[in-house]
Parts: sequence; structure tokens; C-alpha cells
Amino acid sequence: MALDDHSKDKGRVALPYALLAFVIMAGYSNAWSGDFLLDDVWAVAQNSFLRNWSTLPDAVSTLTFAGAGQPGGFYRPVLAFFWFIVFQLFGKSAIAYHGLNILIHVINTFLVFRLGQQIGLRRWVAFFATLLWAVHPLNVEAVTYISGLGDVLHSMFCLLGVTILLGGVSFRRVLGTCVFYVIALGCKESAVVLPALAVISLYLVGKDRLRFSVCIKTAPLWFICTLYLGILFYIIQATGFMIRGHSDPEWMAIYGDNLPNRIYTALSTVPVYFSLMLWPTGLRLNRVYPFFDSLNAWPVMAGATIVLLSFAQIVWGRGKRGAGLSWGLLWFAIAYSPNAGVVFPTDALIFEHWMYMPMAGLVLGLASCLPQRPRRVEIILAGLALLIVAALSWRSHDQNKVWQNTGTLIESALPYSEHNEMARNSLAVYYIGQGEFDKAIEQYRIVLTHPDMLPPAMIPAVHISMAFAYLGIRFNHDDNLSVAERIQSQYATIRQGIPNAPHIPEAIRELETTLDLNPGDYWSKVALVMIYQHQGNEEKAAYYDRLIRQVNP
Repeated sequence: MALDDHSKDKGRVALPYALLAFVIMAGYSNAWSGDFLLDDVWAVAQNSFLRNWSTLPDAVSTLTFAGAGQPGGFYRPVLAFFWFIVFQLFGKSAIAYHGLNILIHVINTFLVFRLGQQIGLRRWVAFFATLLWAVHPLNVEAVTYISGLGDVLHSMFCLLGVTILLGGVSFRRVLGTCVFYVIALGCKESAVVLPALAVISLYLVGKDRLRFSVCIKTAPLWFICTLYLGILFYIIQATGFMIRGHSDPEWMAIYGDNLPNRIYTALSTVPVYFSLMLWPTGLRLNRVYPFFDSLNAWPVMAGATIVLLSFAQIVWGRGKRGAGLSWGLLWFAIAYSPNAGVVFPTDALIFEHWMYMPMAGLVLGLASCLPQRPRRVEIILAGLALLIVAALSWRSHDQNKVWQNTGTLIESALPYSEHNEMARNSLAVYYIGQGEFDKAIEQYRIVLTHPDMLPPAMIPAVHISMAFAYLGIRFNHDDNLSVAERIQSQYATIRQGIPNAPHIPEAIRELETTLDLNPGDYWSKVALVMIYQHQGNEEKAAYYDRLIRQVNP
């Protein structure tokens, strides 16, 4: 009998975790088929450092794009190590990388559920609050985007650190949290906030609040934090390298070097994120967002109002009334602070994946406001929560379709931006890769109606790309080919494609326009030589051949 009771107890303990995992797997069941997108291409798909164990030191000692021979990226060695292990086990499989993200998200959901119970939420309240967070569409960008692993991974180690400390502040637990903290910092810079999250959580659950002993026990974490920030500031000062920024003079004057404007802009993002949490529609990656230079703008005033009301709640509560809500608000503010652009300026002001960690604490804090109710009322509330979970899960499932490939990703963003020529150009490149040349030509035409929206050096590239679309030619981008083999492959592709080209006159026009804008363009001359040879026009073929030999004798 005692054994049966023990089995039932274990079943009751395991059931919520099983349900959480099941709901997540259902909501993200269509995320596995997504392609490598955006940063994924350089960070993973074309990253030669992930190929062999001999290049593992390179993978963990360089920026994330270095393995693809590209500048930029981030120094995140733990993230690179996880990508390396997946590549060694499964090769260049997008399914495997998606599986890793989803697995870490499931683990994080378990940890958030555990954290909810540790801060005093009743079990069923913690369960539904965690479930709402786990299936919220705002998390899709972090979970479904392969490069979003940095968000889910650093969140996992931060949550592990906090939940360990809440189990009792002993030397071994503090040491364990320090280990997780260092690992989290290797996943993403945003993990720097772990000590602050630990302090507010210990303060919430501690019987003797506002005692110095709460902070002094976390001193090793603050030491690591100080050391990390010191190294970071040294690198910035010594190299001029910004974590997320650029050297455009206008951007630096308006935002990068202007602290008041960074504060105004950060305040303006708060109501945007809150509205997306309450009503998650219009989710997209390419979000155009303005800078703000004064408090006299409704988004800034709305953000300032939210911050003031939150501060009033924290002060009014004094750690007693609404302590859970105060904790949730502080958790949100602390977790969001590295991406707010106040301390370090950022050239991407709104990103949905930045809400992954902040929203977890906010949801739990809001759930703590739910008072004890009669059982019948609680059943009704649970039913209502299930309906909301179902709606959010369906919305996440639908949002996963946006992240299937470059085409679906860009197409979803275009309706929200009147002039986004860079995105349209990327969409055209995707269409060419899929052999949908008419669609590519349509996008290129739209792009060229607003050439002032493009960098001048890019306009000739648009014309030559449009020319090859008219010819119905797409090139082989095999990463395993040498430079010489790639050149020979492009020669062969053009020569084989011209006899069946559907729109040669239009292609000639675009190729000649390319040469008008950039007389040194090599491949325009090569294509024109082959076209005129095919047409039997030896005079023009010889003319363009002479132009090639003048530069490349």
C-alpha cells in the first residue's frame, strides 16, 4: 500500500512536467522543418570551424561568423561549442539544430515551473503561468530561429543558477551557481544580470528581507560580474568594437553617443513589448523603429508611465504587499536591461527574442497576484487559462510557418514596411535560389523604383542579378568548391543557361546598365560575350571580350 502511494506521489510530481513537454512539442511540431536563416548561414551552415575536431579551438576562440570567412558576429564560445557538438553528431542538419532549441526550451519551461513554486505560487497557478509563457508566440523567434539558441541557452543556465540558490544558500550552491554563471556568459552577454536576479529572488523568499547578509552571500557572483564588465569595457575602449552598433556618424550623433536619446528610445520600447505580450499580432523580424529625442512623444510618455507605476508598486509594497508582483517587475527590468540600449547602444531597437527571459519572471509575478479562491472559481479560472493557452499555442504554431524559409520570413515583414528595398532584394535572391525567376524579377523591379533606398554600390549588383533572373540562371553555391572550381562552375552555368534563356533582350539591357554603373564588372562582360556568341554576333562578342582582356589579360 505504501509503495502504491509512493508511485502515485511520483506520478503527481511528474504529470505537470509531462504535460508541459507535450504542449510545447505540439505547439512547435512544425518548427523542425525550417531552413537555416539569416545569421544561421554564417554561424552554422557555412561555418567551417564546426566540421572537424581539429578546428574546435578555432570555433570557441573566434567570433561566430569567422568560420564562414565573414567579419562580425559575437564571441560566444559555449554557444559555438553546442553548435559544434550537434554538427559532429548530425552534420549540417537544420532539423537537429531546431531540435536542440526546442529541447532547451522544454528544460527552461521545467525550470520556470520550479521557480514559480519556489517563490510561493500554488502548484496549479505556477503550472498555468508557466504554460502561458511556454507557448507564447513572442518566444517563437528565440526558439524556432536556430541562432536564437543564445537566448534559450543563457536563460537555462541563469535559471539553473537562481533555482539552485533558492534551495538554500550554502557554499556548494553558491559555487554551483558561479559555474553556471560563467557558462551562461559564454552563451550570451545578457547573462551578466544573473547576480541581480539572484538577489531579488533571495529577497522575495527570504524571511529576513533587506538584510545585508542576502547580498554578501552572492559576493562571488558580483565579483565575476565586475570582472566580466571590466574586460568588456576594456575591449570596447581598446578596439572601438561595439557589441551591437556601428560607426555611422548620424547614428552616433542621434543615438550612439547621446545618452538622453537612448533613454527616451528605451522607454518607448516598453509599451511596444507590453502590447505584444498582451496581443501578439504583427510579429516579425524586420521591424523599423524610430529614435526619440524628447519625452514629448506618446510612446516615451507611455513607457515612462509604466516605469513610474512599477516603481510605485515596488515602493508601496515595501517587500510585503504585492511582493511577488514587485519581484516580477524587477525581474523584467533587470533581464531586459542589457538589450534596452541604455548602457550599450544597439542598432536593433526591437527584437522579439529579447523578451524570452524577461517575460518568464513577469508572468510569474503577475500570477502571484491571483488570490486564494473557492474551488469552483479556481476550476473556472483554470478552464479560462486553458482556452488562452490553446489560443496562444495555435498562434505560435502559425508563427512557426513564418520561420520556415527566407521567403516566408521576408514576405511576412513586407506588409509592415512601405519601403524595405533591402528585404525585397533578399527575397529576390531567395526566389532565384528556388527557380522562381518571375517572382524575383518582380521584386527587383520594385527595388529599382526606389534606388535612393539602397547603398549606391549595391545598385549595379541588383541590375546584374536581375539580368541573370531574365536568363533563368541560378548559380551553384557549393561550400566545398574551391575558388577556381566555383569560377569554372559559374562559366559553365552561364554557357548552359543561355540557349534556353527566356528573356535575352531584357537580360542584355540589364547587363549593359550594370556596365554603365560599374564598368569593371567582370561577370556582366562574360555573360554578354556568351550571349552574342550564341546569337552569332561576333563583332559585339569580340568587343566585350576585348574589355575583359584589358582588365584580365
